[in-house]
Amino acid sequence: MNTIRTASLVLKTCNMNDNDKLITFFSPEYGRLTAIAKGVRSHKHKDFAALQPFCFSDVTFTSKQGGLYTVSFAQVTNNFFDLRNDVIKVSFATYYMDIVADIAQEIVGDEDYFKFVLNTLYLTEKAERNAEDGDILPFLKKLKAIFEIKTVCVMGVMPELGRCVSCGKDKKLDYFSHYEGGVACSDCIGRYDGREHLPVSITEMDIKIIDYIVKSDYRSVFSFSIAEELLNRICAIVERYLVAQTDTFYKSLGFLHKIIAGNYQNDSEN
Repeated sequence: MNTIRTASLVLKTCNMNDNDKLITFFSPEYGRLTAIAKGVRSHKHKDFAALQPFCFSDVTFTSKQGGLYTVSFAQVTNNFFDLRNDVIKVSFATYYMDIVADIAQEIVGDEDYFKFVLNTLYLTEKAERNAEDGDILPFLKKLKAIFEIKTVCVMGVMPELGRCVSCGKDKKLDYFSHYEGGVACSDCIGRYDGREHLPVSITEMDIKIIDYIVKSDYRSVFSFSIAEELLNRICAIVERYLVAQTDTFYKSLGFLHKIIAGNYQNDSEN
């Protein structure tokens, strides 16, 4: 019987029957781990609190040869309790967890990125501390853009921001190609055809903000301020870049869009 103990973040949970859950974890040491948690659907279970979505916990896994891991012990380190009480925060966090679940095996051993994910959840949970006029959405959108840029970088697809990805020139960099992974110059825009892969307009300020996020360390990257109009442009560019590079449009991202466009507005007006 194989046993491992590791700090783990609960990414997803799925009910198996009336008593058990199948849980997906992210561990900096082992990457993505999937395990059965027996009896954990009961609120009285000793590990119930430690195995909820978004929980950061100390977990012991056991497995028989050739079988799935089973959770044999779990203790909460941080349950991000305030995060799960707000539909907007949960929607952002769920999107992050879906991305991490996808790339977990590519970043095994990256302790810094693991801490960055935890810090992103913490800042999402405590978004009110950085909200202006009680509106947490601009801050959450900034966090999302940072998370997406840092994630594509850790995946090894850092955007090219200094030279045209087509010709290599460093002048007239007025476009961004999500599929080719960087800026494109005005002289080369004619070579692109088809709406899906057509580069989008980008300004010099957009490039500077994205470059700042790329080059900043995981702790200081959150500290900049940004105007709403610029933020919205950055969000559109980097979200589409991540989708293009992962070749995935997550269901949680579609739901997040609906929440931002509809439910959030309705909640704010009530």
